[in-house]
Amino acid sequence: MAGLNDVRRCDLARTLEYSAIGDKEAIGELLTNFIKQTGADEVMIDYRIYDPVARCRSYQYAAEAISY
Repeated sequence: MAGLNDVRRCDLARTLEYSAIGDKEAIGELLTNFIKQTGADEVMIDYRIYDPVARCRSYQYAAEAISY
């Protein structure tokens, strides 16, 4: 059973590695660093927020955070 817990911890750590949580400044910094590290010219963002208004607001915040 300990092996399964280790796998779950590893999966969670991997998921959180690419998760952005915080205010607009923190999100902008994380996204900007991610883009620089990967050389990505496009980023797909997936919010798992049930409320459509809150989800749209989060997309707007992310867009504003990395506008240049």
